[in-house]
Amino acid sequence: MEVVRQTSARAEQLVSEYDLGNIRAEYKGNWRKMGWLAVVFLPLGLLVLVLVLPVLLSPSFTEQSDWWEQLGNLAPAIVWGACSLLASVICLIIFVAGLWMGDQRVYLGEKGFISARRRIEIAARWEEVQEIRRQVLFMKSKTENVRQVTCVSSYVISSVEGKKCSIYADPGPAIEQAVTCSQLPRALDDYAAGKTLSFGWLALDKKGLHLSTEPSSSAHPTALTKLPGIARTPQKLQGTSVILGEHFLPWEKLACYWIDESRSTLVLSKRGERKHWAIIPLYQVPSSALCLALIEYALDEDLRETA
Repeated sequence: MEVVRQTSARAEQLVSEYDLGNIRAEYKGNWRKMGWLAVVFLPLGLLVLVLVLPVLLSPSFTEQSDWWEQLGNLAPAIVWGACSLLASVICLIIFVAGLWMGDQRVYLGEKGFISARRRIEIAARWEEVQEIRRQVLFMKSKTENVRQVTCVSSYVISSVEGKKCSIYADPGPAIEQAVTCSQLPRALDDYAAGKTLSFGWLALDKKGLHLSTEPSSSAHPTALTKLPGIARTPQKLQGTSVILGEHFLPWEKLACYWIDESRSTLVLSKRGERKHWAIIPLYQVPSSALCLALIEYALDEDLRETA
């Protein structure tokens, strides 16, 4: 999404109506660009295929002795035409879906946010956000024999009322940061009280980290991950914990942790082991930013106790 330079009257009205404080920013979707991309890709793809297919279907083509070599010469044009048609179909689907659902607008206030299309999708304060599921997508492309990779983060945000919205790229990071800052104090109080805090396939308490023995989450990766040219994300729990059947890691044995954006996973390493203890798909760790903040606090507390 792209930021609007001057906020609209509707943005100020909605933010005031839902008592979200002063408006900070307004974002709008850019799905209309998909319509122009479809208009560009479709004729190009059809032109290439119209020029190439008659040659391939002609009876004289297979009768030639070097037809296999000629087919190899035409292969790049065939692939390029097919990819152009596929890209035009994808862009057209996104464009039609945008027309049907309406242009998405996201309004950020001091105390919360609103996502709206033809109607309000979700309006929630930061403390009313139940979970944020993030996934990192890597779009692979090749231009003039140079490989290019574009990183895009997808966010699925759910409120305590059960409403959801999807946001690609901005303002997803800003919402995630605001929600984490708002909910961290209460999460720290629950942690100090000895409660177990659950984050999908991962949970933590004062003893350490717990992995779900039977992951049964309704969350699924976004449909974009099924498209060609997008880096695949592991669908299952991986690591030595799976091989050894370990489901618990004490804080004193946790060596390091980080988000591997190249594979959209949360990685946990155990002291004294070369291989990673657990590799968890990032979309299976809801509110991953809050989870990492709690892990950092727990490790600091463990260091203070041992000092």
